[in-house]
Amino acid sequence: MGNETNIILYAEDATQPMFKYFNAEYEACNTQPDKYLLAIMQNGDVKAISGHLHASVTNIYQLINNHVDKEKLFLTAVDNLIKKNDFLQLSIQLDQELISEDEFREELERNEVKYLIKMNPDFKLVDFNLVTEILSKLNRQFTSDDASELFSIPLEHINNYLDTK
Repeated sequence: MGNETNIILYAEDATQPMFKYFNAEYEACNTQPDKYLLAIMQNGDVKAISGHLHASVTNIYQLINNHVDKEKLFLTAVDNLIKKNDFLQLSIQLDQELISEDEFREELERNEVKYLIKMNPDFKLVDFNLVTEILSKLNRQFTSDDASELFSIPLEHINNYLDTK
């Protein structure tokens, strides 16, 4: 289960806990699927509200969840653009003979994290749908390679997702 904060919440009328624990990502283990829990950590204290699920609560939760997921995608995209720019700057130094090929290779090996865009093997269809939504709002065409590099999506995942649409 990973890192859990041992918090057990009971509804006033329940004999079974609604939520047994929070993991490191503050996701709750829900034992009653018709209930919801919203919790925040503030000054070391957990503040939470809970209730019965209905359409408006589900929609609010989905909006919050989409916002958090999009923020992660935006941060990945910015990080990958910085890496691409750093690599371009290093390549320009090589082209202008400001550094040798050996220095170029050494820099890449020494600072791999600065230049290497790693693919996320855990990328899911729901994430791809958010990426599609983000890219559709930009006034340009993106290839599968562009989306892969920008959002760290393995190219085979993109092709599989496109095949399902």
